[in-house]
Amino acid sequence: MNYTNYEDSIVQGRKVKIIGWPANITFASLSTIGNIKDMITLHDGWLAGIIRWVKLTNTEVKVHAADLRLERRRDKDR
Repeated sequence: MNYTNYEDSIVQGRKVKIIGWPANITFASLSTIGNIKDMITLHDGWLAGIIRWVKLTNTEVKVHAADLRLERRRDKDR
């Protein structure tokens, strides 16, 4: 999966996103997860359905695009 361009390629392009990813674990390719504790947490989350893919509505995709534009403007102004 394209983690580097997730917001554009996956969320905007495919109209799906991952929900439930633990906030304390960096969102990145599983091959870069550095410790077994985090791997187990992710594995168990996927199995339990806590972490999962969801399909977005057209409205949700538009809201996401607007949020991305706002975030990128803020980053540019810093």
